[in-house]
Amino acid sequence: SPDGRRIASASNDHSIRIWDDDDGRNLSTLSGHSDTVTSVTWSPDGRRIASASHDHSIRIWDSDDGRNLSTLSAHSNVTSVAWSPDGRRIASASRDQSIRIWNSDGRYLSSLSSQSFWITSVAWSPDGRRIASTSHDYFIRVWDSDNGRTLSFLTGHSNTVTSVAWSPDGR
Repeated sequence: SPDGRRIASASNDHSIRIWDDDDGRNLSTLSGHSDTVTSVTWSPDGRRIASASHDHSIRIWDSDDGRNLSTLSAHSNVTSVAWSPDGRRIASASRDQSIRIWNSDGRYLSSLSSQSFWITSVAWSPDGRRIASTSHDYFIRVWDSDNGRTLSFLTGHSNTVTSVAWSPDGR
């Protein structure tokens, strides 16, 4: 969690668990997905959690009481989900070779797609102006989050790129 007091985990058992960082207690279990939960992320304010699943959905949860606030009918098997730094948008990645952008209420806003293989991971830049994605095509793509234009390709891996993260200071 943004305050460093709780940990969220996603599992093949279709659940999300919230853990206390101090003593390791399981504080709650969020249930509702019908297939593997592939990714989980906290909203910047710590009040919500977004989860992605192979059940083709993204769920937004209240992090305090575990209520499912909304279920987004996403693309195919959703592999990754990330909140924008301002908490106003969510990016999701999928095996259908696209990234979808949603508002924080779950309304679909736009799609980024020009990858030739399924996308494994997405991450917002600290300023929220770019999204980095990884895929089975061995590339990392950097996108303009507003207009969907590809800004750059990062190459050098010789196999599937599974995850990506920005440095906290954006440099």
